[in-house]
Amino acid sequence: MKRLLFLVAVALMVAMGAEAQKLKVIDSDGNAVSYASVLTSTGEYVGITSLEGELADMKGAKAVTITHVAFKPKNSRRTTK
Repeated sequence: MKRLLFLVAVALMVAMGAEAQKLKVIDSDGNAVSYASVLTSTGEYVGITSLEGELADMKGAKAVTITHVAFKPKNSRRTTK
């Protein structure tokens, strides 16, 4: 029983850790922004958002700059829920 509880706890921690690395970019109307570039605050490349405006792996970046051809650059800090 203890082993089962331990495995469940580990699975939850992994799931929560994976969730914290996701990013979704939306515009002021709440629409997803596809193909936005995501860079760290020091200018290192993190990735590009999908058609749904999502980036699955933030690579540990806590502060990012989001750029897109149709929008002004936006700085953002990761927050926890």
